[in-house]
Amino acid sequence: MANEHTPEDSTPEEIKRQIDNLPEVSTPLTPKEKRLEEVKSDMRSGKVFFYICAGFDFRPILNPAIRNRFSTFVYCDWGMSKQDFAQENFAPWQGEAIQNDALEFDWDNAQDINTHQLGGVEVDMRNFTTEEEFLTYNHRHETIANREPWGCLTDISVDNQNVRLVYLCAEGVKTYLELFSDLLKIEAHAPEVLYMIHPGFDGSNFDRYEGILGRAVDRSISRPTWINPRGNWPWPNPVDMGGGLTGFSR
Repeated sequence: MANEHTPEDSTPEEIKRQIDNLPEVSTPLTPKEKRLEEVKSDMRSGKVFFYICAGFDFRPILNPAIRNRFSTFVYCDWGMSKQDFAQENFAPWQGEAIQNDALEFDWDNAQDINTHQLGGVEVDMRNFTTEEEFLTYNHRHETIANREPWGCLTDISVDNQNVRLVYLCAEGVKTYLELFSDLLKIEAHAPEVLYMIHPGFDGSNFDRYEGILGRAVDRSISRPTWINPRGNWPWPNPVDMGGGLTGFSR
C-alpha cells in the first residue's frame, strides 16, 4: 500500500507543516546550564539579594539570616578586577580585613557570564541621566571602572550550605536597569533586597530617593521590598548592624 504522504505528492507547505509538528527533543541541561537557569528563575521571582557597589564584601553571605533567605546573590562593582576575585583579595576598598575563612568557592565549576546571558537588555545611560549626571558618570567610568569587563557565576559554600553568586564587573545603576526594569524587558522583577554601603559614583544622588538610583527603581512597576541606602528613601530598611545584616524589618 502506497504511503499516503510521499515526497512526490507532498507540497512544500505540507512538508513544512509536518516538520513544524515534529516533537521537540529536549537535551538534558549541563550542571552549568542548570545553575544559570536557577539564577534566572530566582531573578524572575525576585528572590534575589542585589548588592550595588559591592566590592568584595561577602558579609551578607556569611550572615545566616540572609543566607537562609536567598539562594542567589547578585553583586556588581565596576572597579573590581577578575584577578583580585580569583586570588580572593576580597577587601580592596573596605579599609578593614574581612574574615573569609568560612567561604569555599567552587572555582572548578565557575563560569564566565554577562548581563545578556541573564536576560539583560543593554541600557545607554545617556538616555537615562541628565547631562550633568552623565558627565559625572563618564568621569567616574574613566577614573574607576576596570578596563577589562568581566562577570562570573560560581557557587559558594558556607557551613555546608550552598548559594549562587553572580559577580558582575559593572556599574550598579546601569546593571539594575538592565536586569530588573520591567519597562525595558519582559518578565523583569525587582530584587527583594537592594543593598549598598558605598556611595557609588555620586553619593548625594544615591542617598536621595529623587536621584539616579531612585529613578532606576521607579522605572519598574515591581519594587524591592527592602532597600538600605541612607537619606529620604520611602522603603523599609534591613536591620543594619555595623555594615552587616542581622535580620529584616518592614
